[in-house]
Amino acid sequence: MLNEASQRGNNFTGEQFPTLNLPMIVKPLESQVGGLGKSKRRILTMPSSILGRESLTCDEQRHSVGFVLKPVREDHRGIREIAFYEQLLRLSALSKSRNDDDDEYNLEMSTSDMILNMFYDFIPMYYGVVQICKNSIADRYILLEDVTYPFQRPHVMDIKMGHQTWEPGESSFKIDTETTKYPMQHVYGFRITGMRIFTWDSLSQSWVIQTLDKQYGRSLQTRDELSRAFKVFFTTQHDSPMNHVNMEAIHTVLTQLYQVRQCFESNSDFGFFASSILIVVEGCSADCSNDTERMGPLAKVKMIDFGHVQRRMERDVGYLHGIATLCDILENIIRKSQETDNI
Repeated sequence: MLNEASQRGNNFTGEQFPTLNLPMIVKPLESQVGGLGKSKRRILTMPSSILGRESLTCDEQRHSVGFVLKPVREDHRGIREIAFYEQLLRLSALSKSRNDDDDEYNLEMSTSDMILNMFYDFIPMYYGVVQICKNSIADRYILLEDVTYPFQRPHVMDIKMGHQTWEPGESSFKIDTETTKYPMQHVYGFRITGMRIFTWDSLSQSWVIQTLDKQYGRSLQTRDELSRAFKVFFTTQHDSPMNHVNMEAIHTVLTQLYQVRQCFESNSDFGFFASSILIVVEGCSADCSNDTERMGPLAKVKMIDFGHVQRRMERDVGYLHGIATLCDILENIIRKSQETDNI
């Protein structure tokens, strides 16, 4: 698989990455809603067909997969994020080998290792680091699974988690800059950095994509405004212009958020600063799909962005608070819907 994703980073040195000339194959990820800016490189997407079926695992061959290429930051954040993915991959292999009683890898994991390994199922599959040349310029990218690929009409929301979006020890200027972006982040424990939904355009009689950016997220000051934003996100129109909030999708997302929360309740070793939760919801009903083989799950919750993860000796109360607020808002939407149905 692309030379095992350039031998998965060559120990993070960046000095031996083989250059891949793929400008005609890769393209910007349309569903990207966070991390957009004039000075930032876009996340790219690449079809699995370029890798060939022999490069895929059995599980990947059974299910349609796509890949994204996330730009590697050219500072400590890039190194840290690669190291985070590499450590998770190593721990997952170690855990599986221990279950298989493989003496070569049957080693005791530390408490920190076991805590980190709990997050594995909620993180996009990592394949390594590649270097892509375009216009004689070579850039490094982290090769990950495209979480949105199995969805027909993916509704995507990027949520920046925690009380603070800066690392401990940052300058007062950086702290002030981050705080003023959304002062309510400390109140709610998260902010919506962007979302993308499909809506029905009655004039053209077709589906159109509506993108709400970070400015929209920063405008949400009250819980009622946040609740309305989530209702908009979970509104699926299936194959007609009839709107309805997809309660089943909310239940699915809540179930996964509860599992992430359990991981953080056990975590007292890592701080996930400026990390995000990505929520993807299917905006297309099963009966409206033209490609039954690519009909994916109803919803997925994944943790992303690990350039600021740090070891610490306390619980990540900011992230926990954010998940609690998210769950409370979604639970309240369900509760009010049930009350309306009972009238």
